[in-house]
Amino acid sequence: MIVVVYPLTQRYTFWIACRLFLSIEDPKEVDRFLQRFKLLSEGLVSIPVDLPGTPFHRSIKVSEYIRKEFLRRIIKQRKIDLAEGKV
Repeated sequence: MIVVVYPLTQRYTFWIACRLFLSIEDPKEVDRFLQRFKLLSEGLVSIPVDLPGTPFHRSIKVSEYIRKEFLRRIIKQRKIDLAEGKV
């Protein structure tokens, strides 16, 4: 039996980060973010040519989505915390 450790530790570490920093506990949502982060990391090590279809271009698009989504989540969580008096 072969145990692949890297994907498991990557997923678990990412899940912990999402839970701590963004209050995301849904495993499906964490997996969606993880897939986008994988696309982002592929673009970081590619040739920086911003043409449609290149890993760099996909990375730029994914980074825009991630920033928008993270910001939306952080604002939503801060509003909830303020309403509950946790801040």
